[in-house]
Amino acid sequence: MTSKADLLANWRSTYGELFPYRNPDAMNVDDATLALGLLLYREMELEPVPPKIKQNPVKLAQQWLGKRLVERNGGFWLDGVPVSLDIVMRATNAMLKASGMEMCLHAEKWRV
Repeated sequence: MTSKADLLANWRSTYGELFPYRNPDAMNVDDATLALGLLLYREMELEPVPPKIKQNPVKLAQQWLGKRLVERNGGFWLDGVPVSLDIVMRATNAMLKASGMEMCLHAEKWRV
């Protein structure tokens, strides 16, 4: 069995050299990639992926509804009445829409 130190020492070795009992005719990945005329991964110019910015809907509701929204015992109370998250977000989106802001639409049923 080949040790980890041997693998690290022979990093540019072919698969067949490292594991002669498996497939002696195998090439290493870099050689096969170049033989196909492809760029190696480290040579590719990759564009950074912009992060997805999704605001936490509960924090958004707390900002817009202020003291009208109370969270206690794992539930929401809006104007002193226990409500679900859907009702809270519909109220928030109504305020956002009235202000000309973009609605928070993590779920379609929150649309006003």
